[in-house]
Amino acid sequence: KYYNTISIICAVCYGTVQLVIAVAVSIHSVRALRRKDHFCKVWLQTTWKMRTVYNALAAHTFDTLTDILVIFNWLATPNQEGDSVNHPQMALIAIIILIQSRLVSAFAIFLKEKDIRRCLLQCFDLLIYEEIYESHKKHRKHIESMASTLSFKYIRSLEAVFESLPQSVLQIVFIIRTRLYDVDAINWVSLVWSIWSMANSIVNNDNTYMQHDRYRAYKKRLPPTAKFYDTLLAVSVNKKRLPPTAKFLRHAACRLSEVLYRIGVLSLFWVICGGEAFAVMLVLDLCLMIATVAYLASKGEMKFNRKNVLSAVVSMIVIPSQQVYLTQVEWHLFFGSDCCASAQSRRKSVVQLVPKQLTMSVAEPPPTKTDQNQDERDEVQLEVDGIDEDEQEDEQKPITPQSPGTAPAAFLKQDSKIGKRRKCCDCDPEETSYVLLTVATNLFCCGGLAALLTSISSILLCRDCQNVKVCYIPTVRIGISILEILFTLLAAIFWKEGQEHVPLLRNEAGLGIAVTTCICFLIYTQYRALFPEVKLPLDIDVRSKWGYAYSNELQELKKMQIPSDYKRSKEISGMTYKIEDEATFWDEPVHYEEKVPMTAAVYALAKGNQEVVEWLEQRGAKQHKIHEIDSLRAMQYMEKFFSQDGS
Repeated sequence: KYYNTISIICAVCYGTVQLVIAVAVSIHSVRALRRKDHFCKVWLQTTWKMRTVYNALAAHTFDTLTDILVIFNWLATPNQEGDSVNHPQMALIAIIILIQSRLVSAFAIFLKEKDIRRCLLQCFDLLIYEEIYESHKKHRKHIESMASTLSFKYIRSLEAVFESLPQSVLQIVFIIRTRLYDVDAINWVSLVWSIWSMANSIVNNDNTYMQHDRYRAYKKRLPPTAKFYDTLLAVSVNKKRLPPTAKFLRHAACRLSEVLYRIGVLSLFWVICGGEAFAVMLVLDLCLMIATVAYLASKGEMKFNRKNVLSAVVSMIVIPSQQVYLTQVEWHLFFGSDCCASAQSRRKSVVQLVPKQLTMSVAEPPPTKTDQNQDERDEVQLEVDGIDEDEQEDEQKPITPQSPGTAPAAFLKQDSKIGKRRKCCDCDPEETSYVLLTVATNLFCCGGLAALLTSISSILLCRDCQNVKVCYIPTVRIGISILEILFTLLAAIFWKEGQEHVPLLRNEAGLGIAVTTCICFLIYTQYRALFPEVKLPLDIDVRSKWGYAYSNELQELKKMQIPSDYKRSKEISGMTYKIEDEATFWDEPVHYEEKVPMTAAVYALAKGNQEVVEWLEQRGAKQHKIHEIDSLRAMQYMEKFFSQDGS
């Protein structure tokens, strides 16, 4: 009784405080506009234009509120016989999750900005309001197109990974270990809302890399609205928002399936194997993801720094959008004797697991009489020229990697009639045995089951089986998940009576969650058909000085801390660039295009961000002026970069 009363009081107080702060921030921001129109009218206009930002704030507030109510509910519920759950212990774990999420997100903010004040604000869940105020300031001159800042989306993504997902795992563990009819409605509401909030935050964070027009279809979502004119708010909507496109639905399905299957795997492993094994699994998972980053860093694919280590921690749950297509691997269906051939890798290109040219033993038709006569004439001509026939063959013989196997691979077999490689859908029925042997061999070779799963969509779409591409980090993540799922299922099958763990096959909730997890996992393995290859020009990081300039994030540029060891020389596109002072730091190019430096000012010019350009010029940026780069020319460079990627 007392816990219920306290929970209601805490919920009301928390919601009231959040509402008061949000209204105060919006009023203060509107007053700073200093417009001559009526204040209430301007305030309603601005609030409506900022509805996406305030919707995200409302989702975060409601998510935290339901978590608090669930904690009080667990504290008020006594332990019952037949349930393999300790309610006070679950409440304590939920409180620890709330605290650690604030600390981890604050530490991430410190790594990014080195600002103690903002770290403290994040610890008390107040930094999100400062970002709302920055969103107002960002669009004071462009009130028709208001959106959240990059830091706002970054904070929401951190909360999704380090707060919402652990809380969801904890609540599913509670549901499995408790009789379904004893689970309160607040648990179901909190679980569903947390999952939706996670998927929405991650999709919004992916959108930070979708700033080119070719990604416009990926941003069209619900609700569908028509052109209208609201007389109360005096807001005219000129662009018709269409219903969600197939591209947006595929992107959302990929992220939602990723969230669901990770929640399911972690929950089932905890329930079946116990808390100690669950902790060991998390440590091993983290070590493997960090080892993956270290391996890619040794190959020159990325840098082994604190930022990428944090990305490895996030990859335990969801893979950051900029790392999904970081290293693409060209994977072939082959026989086991061919699987360990040469490997070559370079950034943003293909790592060849097997040679593309394989020496095949292909049956040729018997030579005709005309062919024999032609061969005789060729031999006579060689003798007249004084050239030995064996030497001629050696000169014309191409240098190709040797294939250890003599049997031809089914999908590489050369068609003597057509003269080109067969597609997967052109295989003859008698080649089924070759296909089965090829697939079976790949289960235990370099490609592995993870690569096979991720290439299913490409094969079903009748693409060339010799150009199937998988991506390194997602394939590693999927391979680790396969081991976790297999270990969990084996532990559930060989569970014995008398153990304290819950039998999965005799639990309705657990069995349903296991089936849902496997389905979502299979959906996510087809990420290449679902997830867009999001990128900015020249693959710049959106949270770098070039990315901030391109995204019109002036406040983020002002918050950047110049490193103490900035004085150095760098090799950029075969040219040496020396950073000697603050001016050369802000004028640093990321690439040279025909000896023209692509600096932060050039990126800002490409999007028409004149305020950012002026600020960079005040800091000493001048290379864009020396090379006479205007907005049109900068835009042409950006379009050229996208066209070179095959878009």
